[in-house]
Amino acid sequence: MKKVFALMLALAMSMALLAGCGGSKDTDPPSEGGEGKDPAAPAETYTLSIGLNSVEGDIPYYLADYFKQSIEEKSAGAVKVDLYPGGQMGGDSEMIENVMSGSLDFYCGNTSNTVPYVTEAAVLDCHWDFDDLEHFRRFIDSGFIDLLNDVYVGKGMRICSMAEVGMRQLLSNRKIETIKDMAGLKVRVMQNKYHIAAWEALGAAPTPMDWGETFVGLQQKMIDGVEQPYFFICSAKLYEVQDYMLMTNHLAQPAVLLMSEALYQKLPEDIRALVLECAADAQALTRETCDSMMEDRLQTILDNGVEVVDVSPAMLNEMRELVKPANDLVKKDVGEEFFAKYTELRDAAR
Repeated sequence: MKKVFALMLALAMSMALLAGCGGSKDTDPPSEGGEGKDPAAPAETYTLSIGLNSVEGDIPYYLADYFKQSIEEKSAGAVKVDLYPGGQMGGDSEMIENVMSGSLDFYCGNTSNTVPYVTEAAVLDCHWDFDDLEHFRRFIDSGFIDLLNDVYVGKGMRICSMAEVGMRQLLSNRKIETIKDMAGLKVRVMQNKYHIAAWEALGAAPTPMDWGETFVGLQQKMIDGVEQPYFFICSAKLYEVQDYMLMTNHLAQPAVLLMSEALYQKLPEDIRALVLECAADAQALTRETCDSMMEDRLQTILDNGVEVVDVSPAMLNEMRELVKPANDLVKKDVGEEFFAKYTELRDAAR
């Protein structure tokens, strides 16, 4: 039923696109006196749509909502943004493909979801490549977005902003204190070969599963664990069905706000500039939200009885060594040249 609804929404927006210049474009017809309905209102208005799987409380939702608030305010009513959270516009792949084709204006979600379409984004799937969130943040600010955006534009999408969602941790129903404890652990992962390879290298049994099925999967013991940052753990209430959280800090994947390149090229220059300006506003506000709420989210997890298990330096070094073949697979797929540019920026940000 959700898929049918998503298709109906996409069709409706496609019809709106045919009637105007990107998103949907409206002009006020002249009154009998030859003037518009409201002299103070903008001559043209644009309605933009953002599809996302996240819900309120998740970082991608904040990124999309801050963009909406900023552009609606700064445009003085010329631009309106409609948010479609919780997968109303379909799954991640469906939304990404619709952005590429121009039938959806924006997508907001994890960069890993775009890897099947933009292989170079897989560099952000390299496990244990960043020391902490601040290191990752400096890396994003170092010019990486511009480097990656050149590739996205060639695929029909444009990166408007990128925001950190926090470091990923491993939740499980088994206490993990050594690498051997991971043997056979059925860890829910997204359908991503680099994630699968990394967890297999650690001895676990990575199990691809839709995010919407994860809570029930944990509850019914179909899987033993899941890896996510605090925000997603809390919004999905995974602490209700897990006992332990191993502080692995293995990935710092960001949320990305992607715009249809076809739409971007259709918009007038002033609206394009406003889109990018407000996307930058949203990135800054999302970063502030991430910082201000991080400790609160961790406390929520602790208050619900989850035991935090720290990773020893020796175990951390062992995990880094074990996942090197998985990271080498990323290097092979994205190519030596792009990977070298990535590692140069990563190392310079340390």
